[in-house]
Amino acid sequence: MQPDFELLHHATFLIYPFLHTVVPKSRPSRLQILNKSWQPWWSRLDEIATAEVLDDTYFFLPYIRGLLFPETSLLQDIPPGCGYKEHVRKIRENRNELSAFYQDQTLGSDSVWRITYAKECLERMASFKVVHHREKAGKVLEHQEISARFAWIDAVLFASGIGFLILKVELTDNNPCLSQLIDVNYFLRMVHPPTVAWTLPQLDFDGNTEKVFVRDLMDFLLQGMVSENQIDCDLQRFTKQLEKRWRYSETELGQVYGERCQVLSSACINVTNDHRQRLSKGGFSSLEDRLLYEFAACHPLGDSVEQSMWIPAPEAVERLNRENRIRVWQCWRAMALKDTVMFLATEDIDCNKNSLPHNIENDYLPLYLYTLFQKFQLYVFSNELMGKGAYLKQNLQEVRDLMDQFIRFRSQCWFNEVTRKPLGGIRCQ
Repeated sequence: MQPDFELLHHATFLIYPFLHTVVPKSRPSRLQILNKSWQPWWSRLDEIATAEVLDDTYFFLPYIRGLLFPETSLLQDIPPGCGYKEHVRKIRENRNELSAFYQDQTLGSDSVWRITYAKECLERMASFKVVHHREKAGKVLEHQEISARFAWIDAVLFASGIGFLILKVELTDNNPCLSQLIDVNYFLRMVHPPTVAWTLPQLDFDGNTEKVFVRDLMDFLLQGMVSENQIDCDLQRFTKQLEKRWRYSETELGQVYGERCQVLSSACINVTNDHRQRLSKGGFSSLEDRLLYEFAACHPLGDSVEQSMWIPAPEAVERLNRENRIRVWQCWRAMALKDTVMFLATEDIDCNKNSLPHNIENDYLPLYLYTLFQKFQLYVFSNELMGKGAYLKQNLQEVRDLMDQFIRFRSQCWFNEVTRKPLGGIRCQ
């Protein structure tokens, strides 16, 4: 049994990719539908946080800043004032109305929408338990419950039809540990089961008697974004009627692009010399690197040294260190895998508990989101070209339109350099 590590700070961002229908021509009508439960994402920030976020947007090069944060275009002719006071006032004066920012005449029909789940709606489903239960022939094999909450839920809608739900998850158990965060990341990232016989974890929301799975939650949040149906704000009522509803997650697009969530997660623990002497580093160069790998791969603590089927080969470790690990400072490191990006701070210092989490949420998360947008947009282009290009004669106009879309994407959105910040450049690569 491997010893655990108390979390000094942590956060997980679940990122669910989907294809939405809030495209430019339908945006005016969708504003009325989405207004019921969504607001501009600035509405969840107080004045101090708004000023900090405005300052953090300068992490990006000007064009990328305008693309990811189109609301900043409203501030170009306004002097910022001390501590961005005037910019904060402008942003906050209509922060609760989607139409204040996202009408075509305000930001343009091709602007990115970043909206947040309204506070009164979020409060009804903020707290929940992740319940993992597995049994065979009436015998309980596994049962685990972990308490958590959604700090906020955002949706980012690109004009091309690519969208992302972002759910910030925090553990609420007293003295949560690294092993719990690893388990929660593993459980919550699965939207569809890898196999038919797989048992998915259940989400038990306070006051909700219905069984809810991650897939159900995603379908609930996607209302108004993937169809023109009116939004049902009651999660329990929504889940009761699921069998009768059209579900995005059951479509081919939902099965392929929304099989699982991307996960960006951060944890701060305190690794001491005593830990380094007592615990095996396995095939890694240090205990910290072993913990980082287990965190990023969502493996239980110790599996990479104790479970032979999960011990990585020396060649794999070398490749991970060379291609996937990000290490600039001694006190923290990160690893980027196909579906996860994890930051692990290993010293109990103020930077790891305050500055690093702030930078992750306000700088590295939008950066990761932008790279995901590029990735999924190329997936969609490739899929459509394969389907329509095979019958070019019948689909000539559609293929031409697709090529026009690709050229616009390449000229407007495909950039290797998105920030002049050294650490940001490393992460983008």
